[in-house]
Amino acid sequence: MKSKEIKKFKEFLRNEGCAAQFYNNVRLYFDPKVGPTNVEKYLKVTPAKFIFVTAFDWIRMKEGPDYWIDVATKWRYIID
Repeated sequence: MKSKEIKKFKEFLRNEGCAAQFYNNVRLYFDPKVGPTNVEKYLKVTPAKFIFVTAFDWIRMKEGPDYWIDVATKWRYIID
């Protein structure tokens, strides 16, 4: 994402109350073989529409897949 999109994304996470969960999940569960383990680097190299889909395995998260599907859907409405 570009700097402007990253800023919008971070604001979105704060507004949804899930910034800490997202950052922790990416740091703990993102596969380093696939890409960056640094969250800021991940945000820079990942297109906005794929930011949730490729971040981590939703089923493994304590919030559950329905929670992240809902958040991801809201984000798609913002960027589309």
